[in-house]
Amino acid sequence: MIIDSIKNIKMYNMPDKVLNICAKVNSLLERPNGKYSLEDGIFVVVQRYQTVPDETRMMEAHQNYADLQYVASGKEQIGYAPLKGQVPAIAYSEQKDAAMYDCNSSLLPVEEGDFGLFLPQDLHKPGIGDGTEVQKLVIKIPIEMFIDKL
Repeated sequence: MIIDSIKNIKMYNMPDKVLNICAKVNSLLERPNGKYSLEDGIFVVVQRYQTVPDETRMMEAHQNYADLQYVASGKEQIGYAPLKGQVPAIAYSEQKDAAMYDCNSSLLPVEEGDFGLFLPQDLHKPGIGDGTEVQKLVIKIPIEMFIDKL
């Protein structure tokens, strides 16, 4: 798990295709809410929503994709916990590439211009807050793109 300013993303060992996408976030943000295929199995989810109380959300984990969550405007907290022995409350769905967990987490602040990177071993719960408006991109990156980078 990484949380940092998008300005610092080149400091991390990201796949070049992800860095190229991050350089184009403004044009992606012009799209309506929805899921858009990009290249090489990468897709982006454009989201605009209001944050919700912590107790209304569950933690999630993915197996096939890493989540790069970029907050373009607003602020939220993202719940985080390492995936270590927890049992899913909702079993893994291959179609959604997600299992859901009901467990404690640390809440990490993420503000405008910040990103969070969550790998399969990272439980995460985005969108936590007091009703603040958020505009966000979630870039879904096939996990195999990171294999050579680790």
